[in-house]
Amino acid sequence: MLSMSNLSADQAENYYEQDDYYTQDLAEDESQQQSQGKSQVLEAIWYGKGATALGLAGGVEQPIFKKLLHGKTPQGESLHAKRINLNNHRAATDNPSLEPST
Repeated sequence: MLSMSNLSADQAENYYEQDDYYTQDLAEDESQQQSQGKSQVLEAIWYGKGATALGLAGGVEQPIFKKLLHGKTPQGESLHAKRINLNNHRAATDNPSLEPST
């Protein structure tokens, strides 16, 4: 079963920081991978037309990711054409897959 919920910028920031999901310390992750006998560490990277338009390339950096969640470009400019109500702003959508319990 799929459930959807909208997240504010602060909720999304907290959600991603819990496990440092997109911006985890790759050095720490790499040492864990090596201790488990795995040879490749994958990192989150910027991808797509939106990333290109914003000049984003390479690995995801937490400060830039936070700015995007709050509707700002990496340079701090607004991504919105008009003023937004921060109380109603949807920064992210959570789509967890809920497995039925047995």
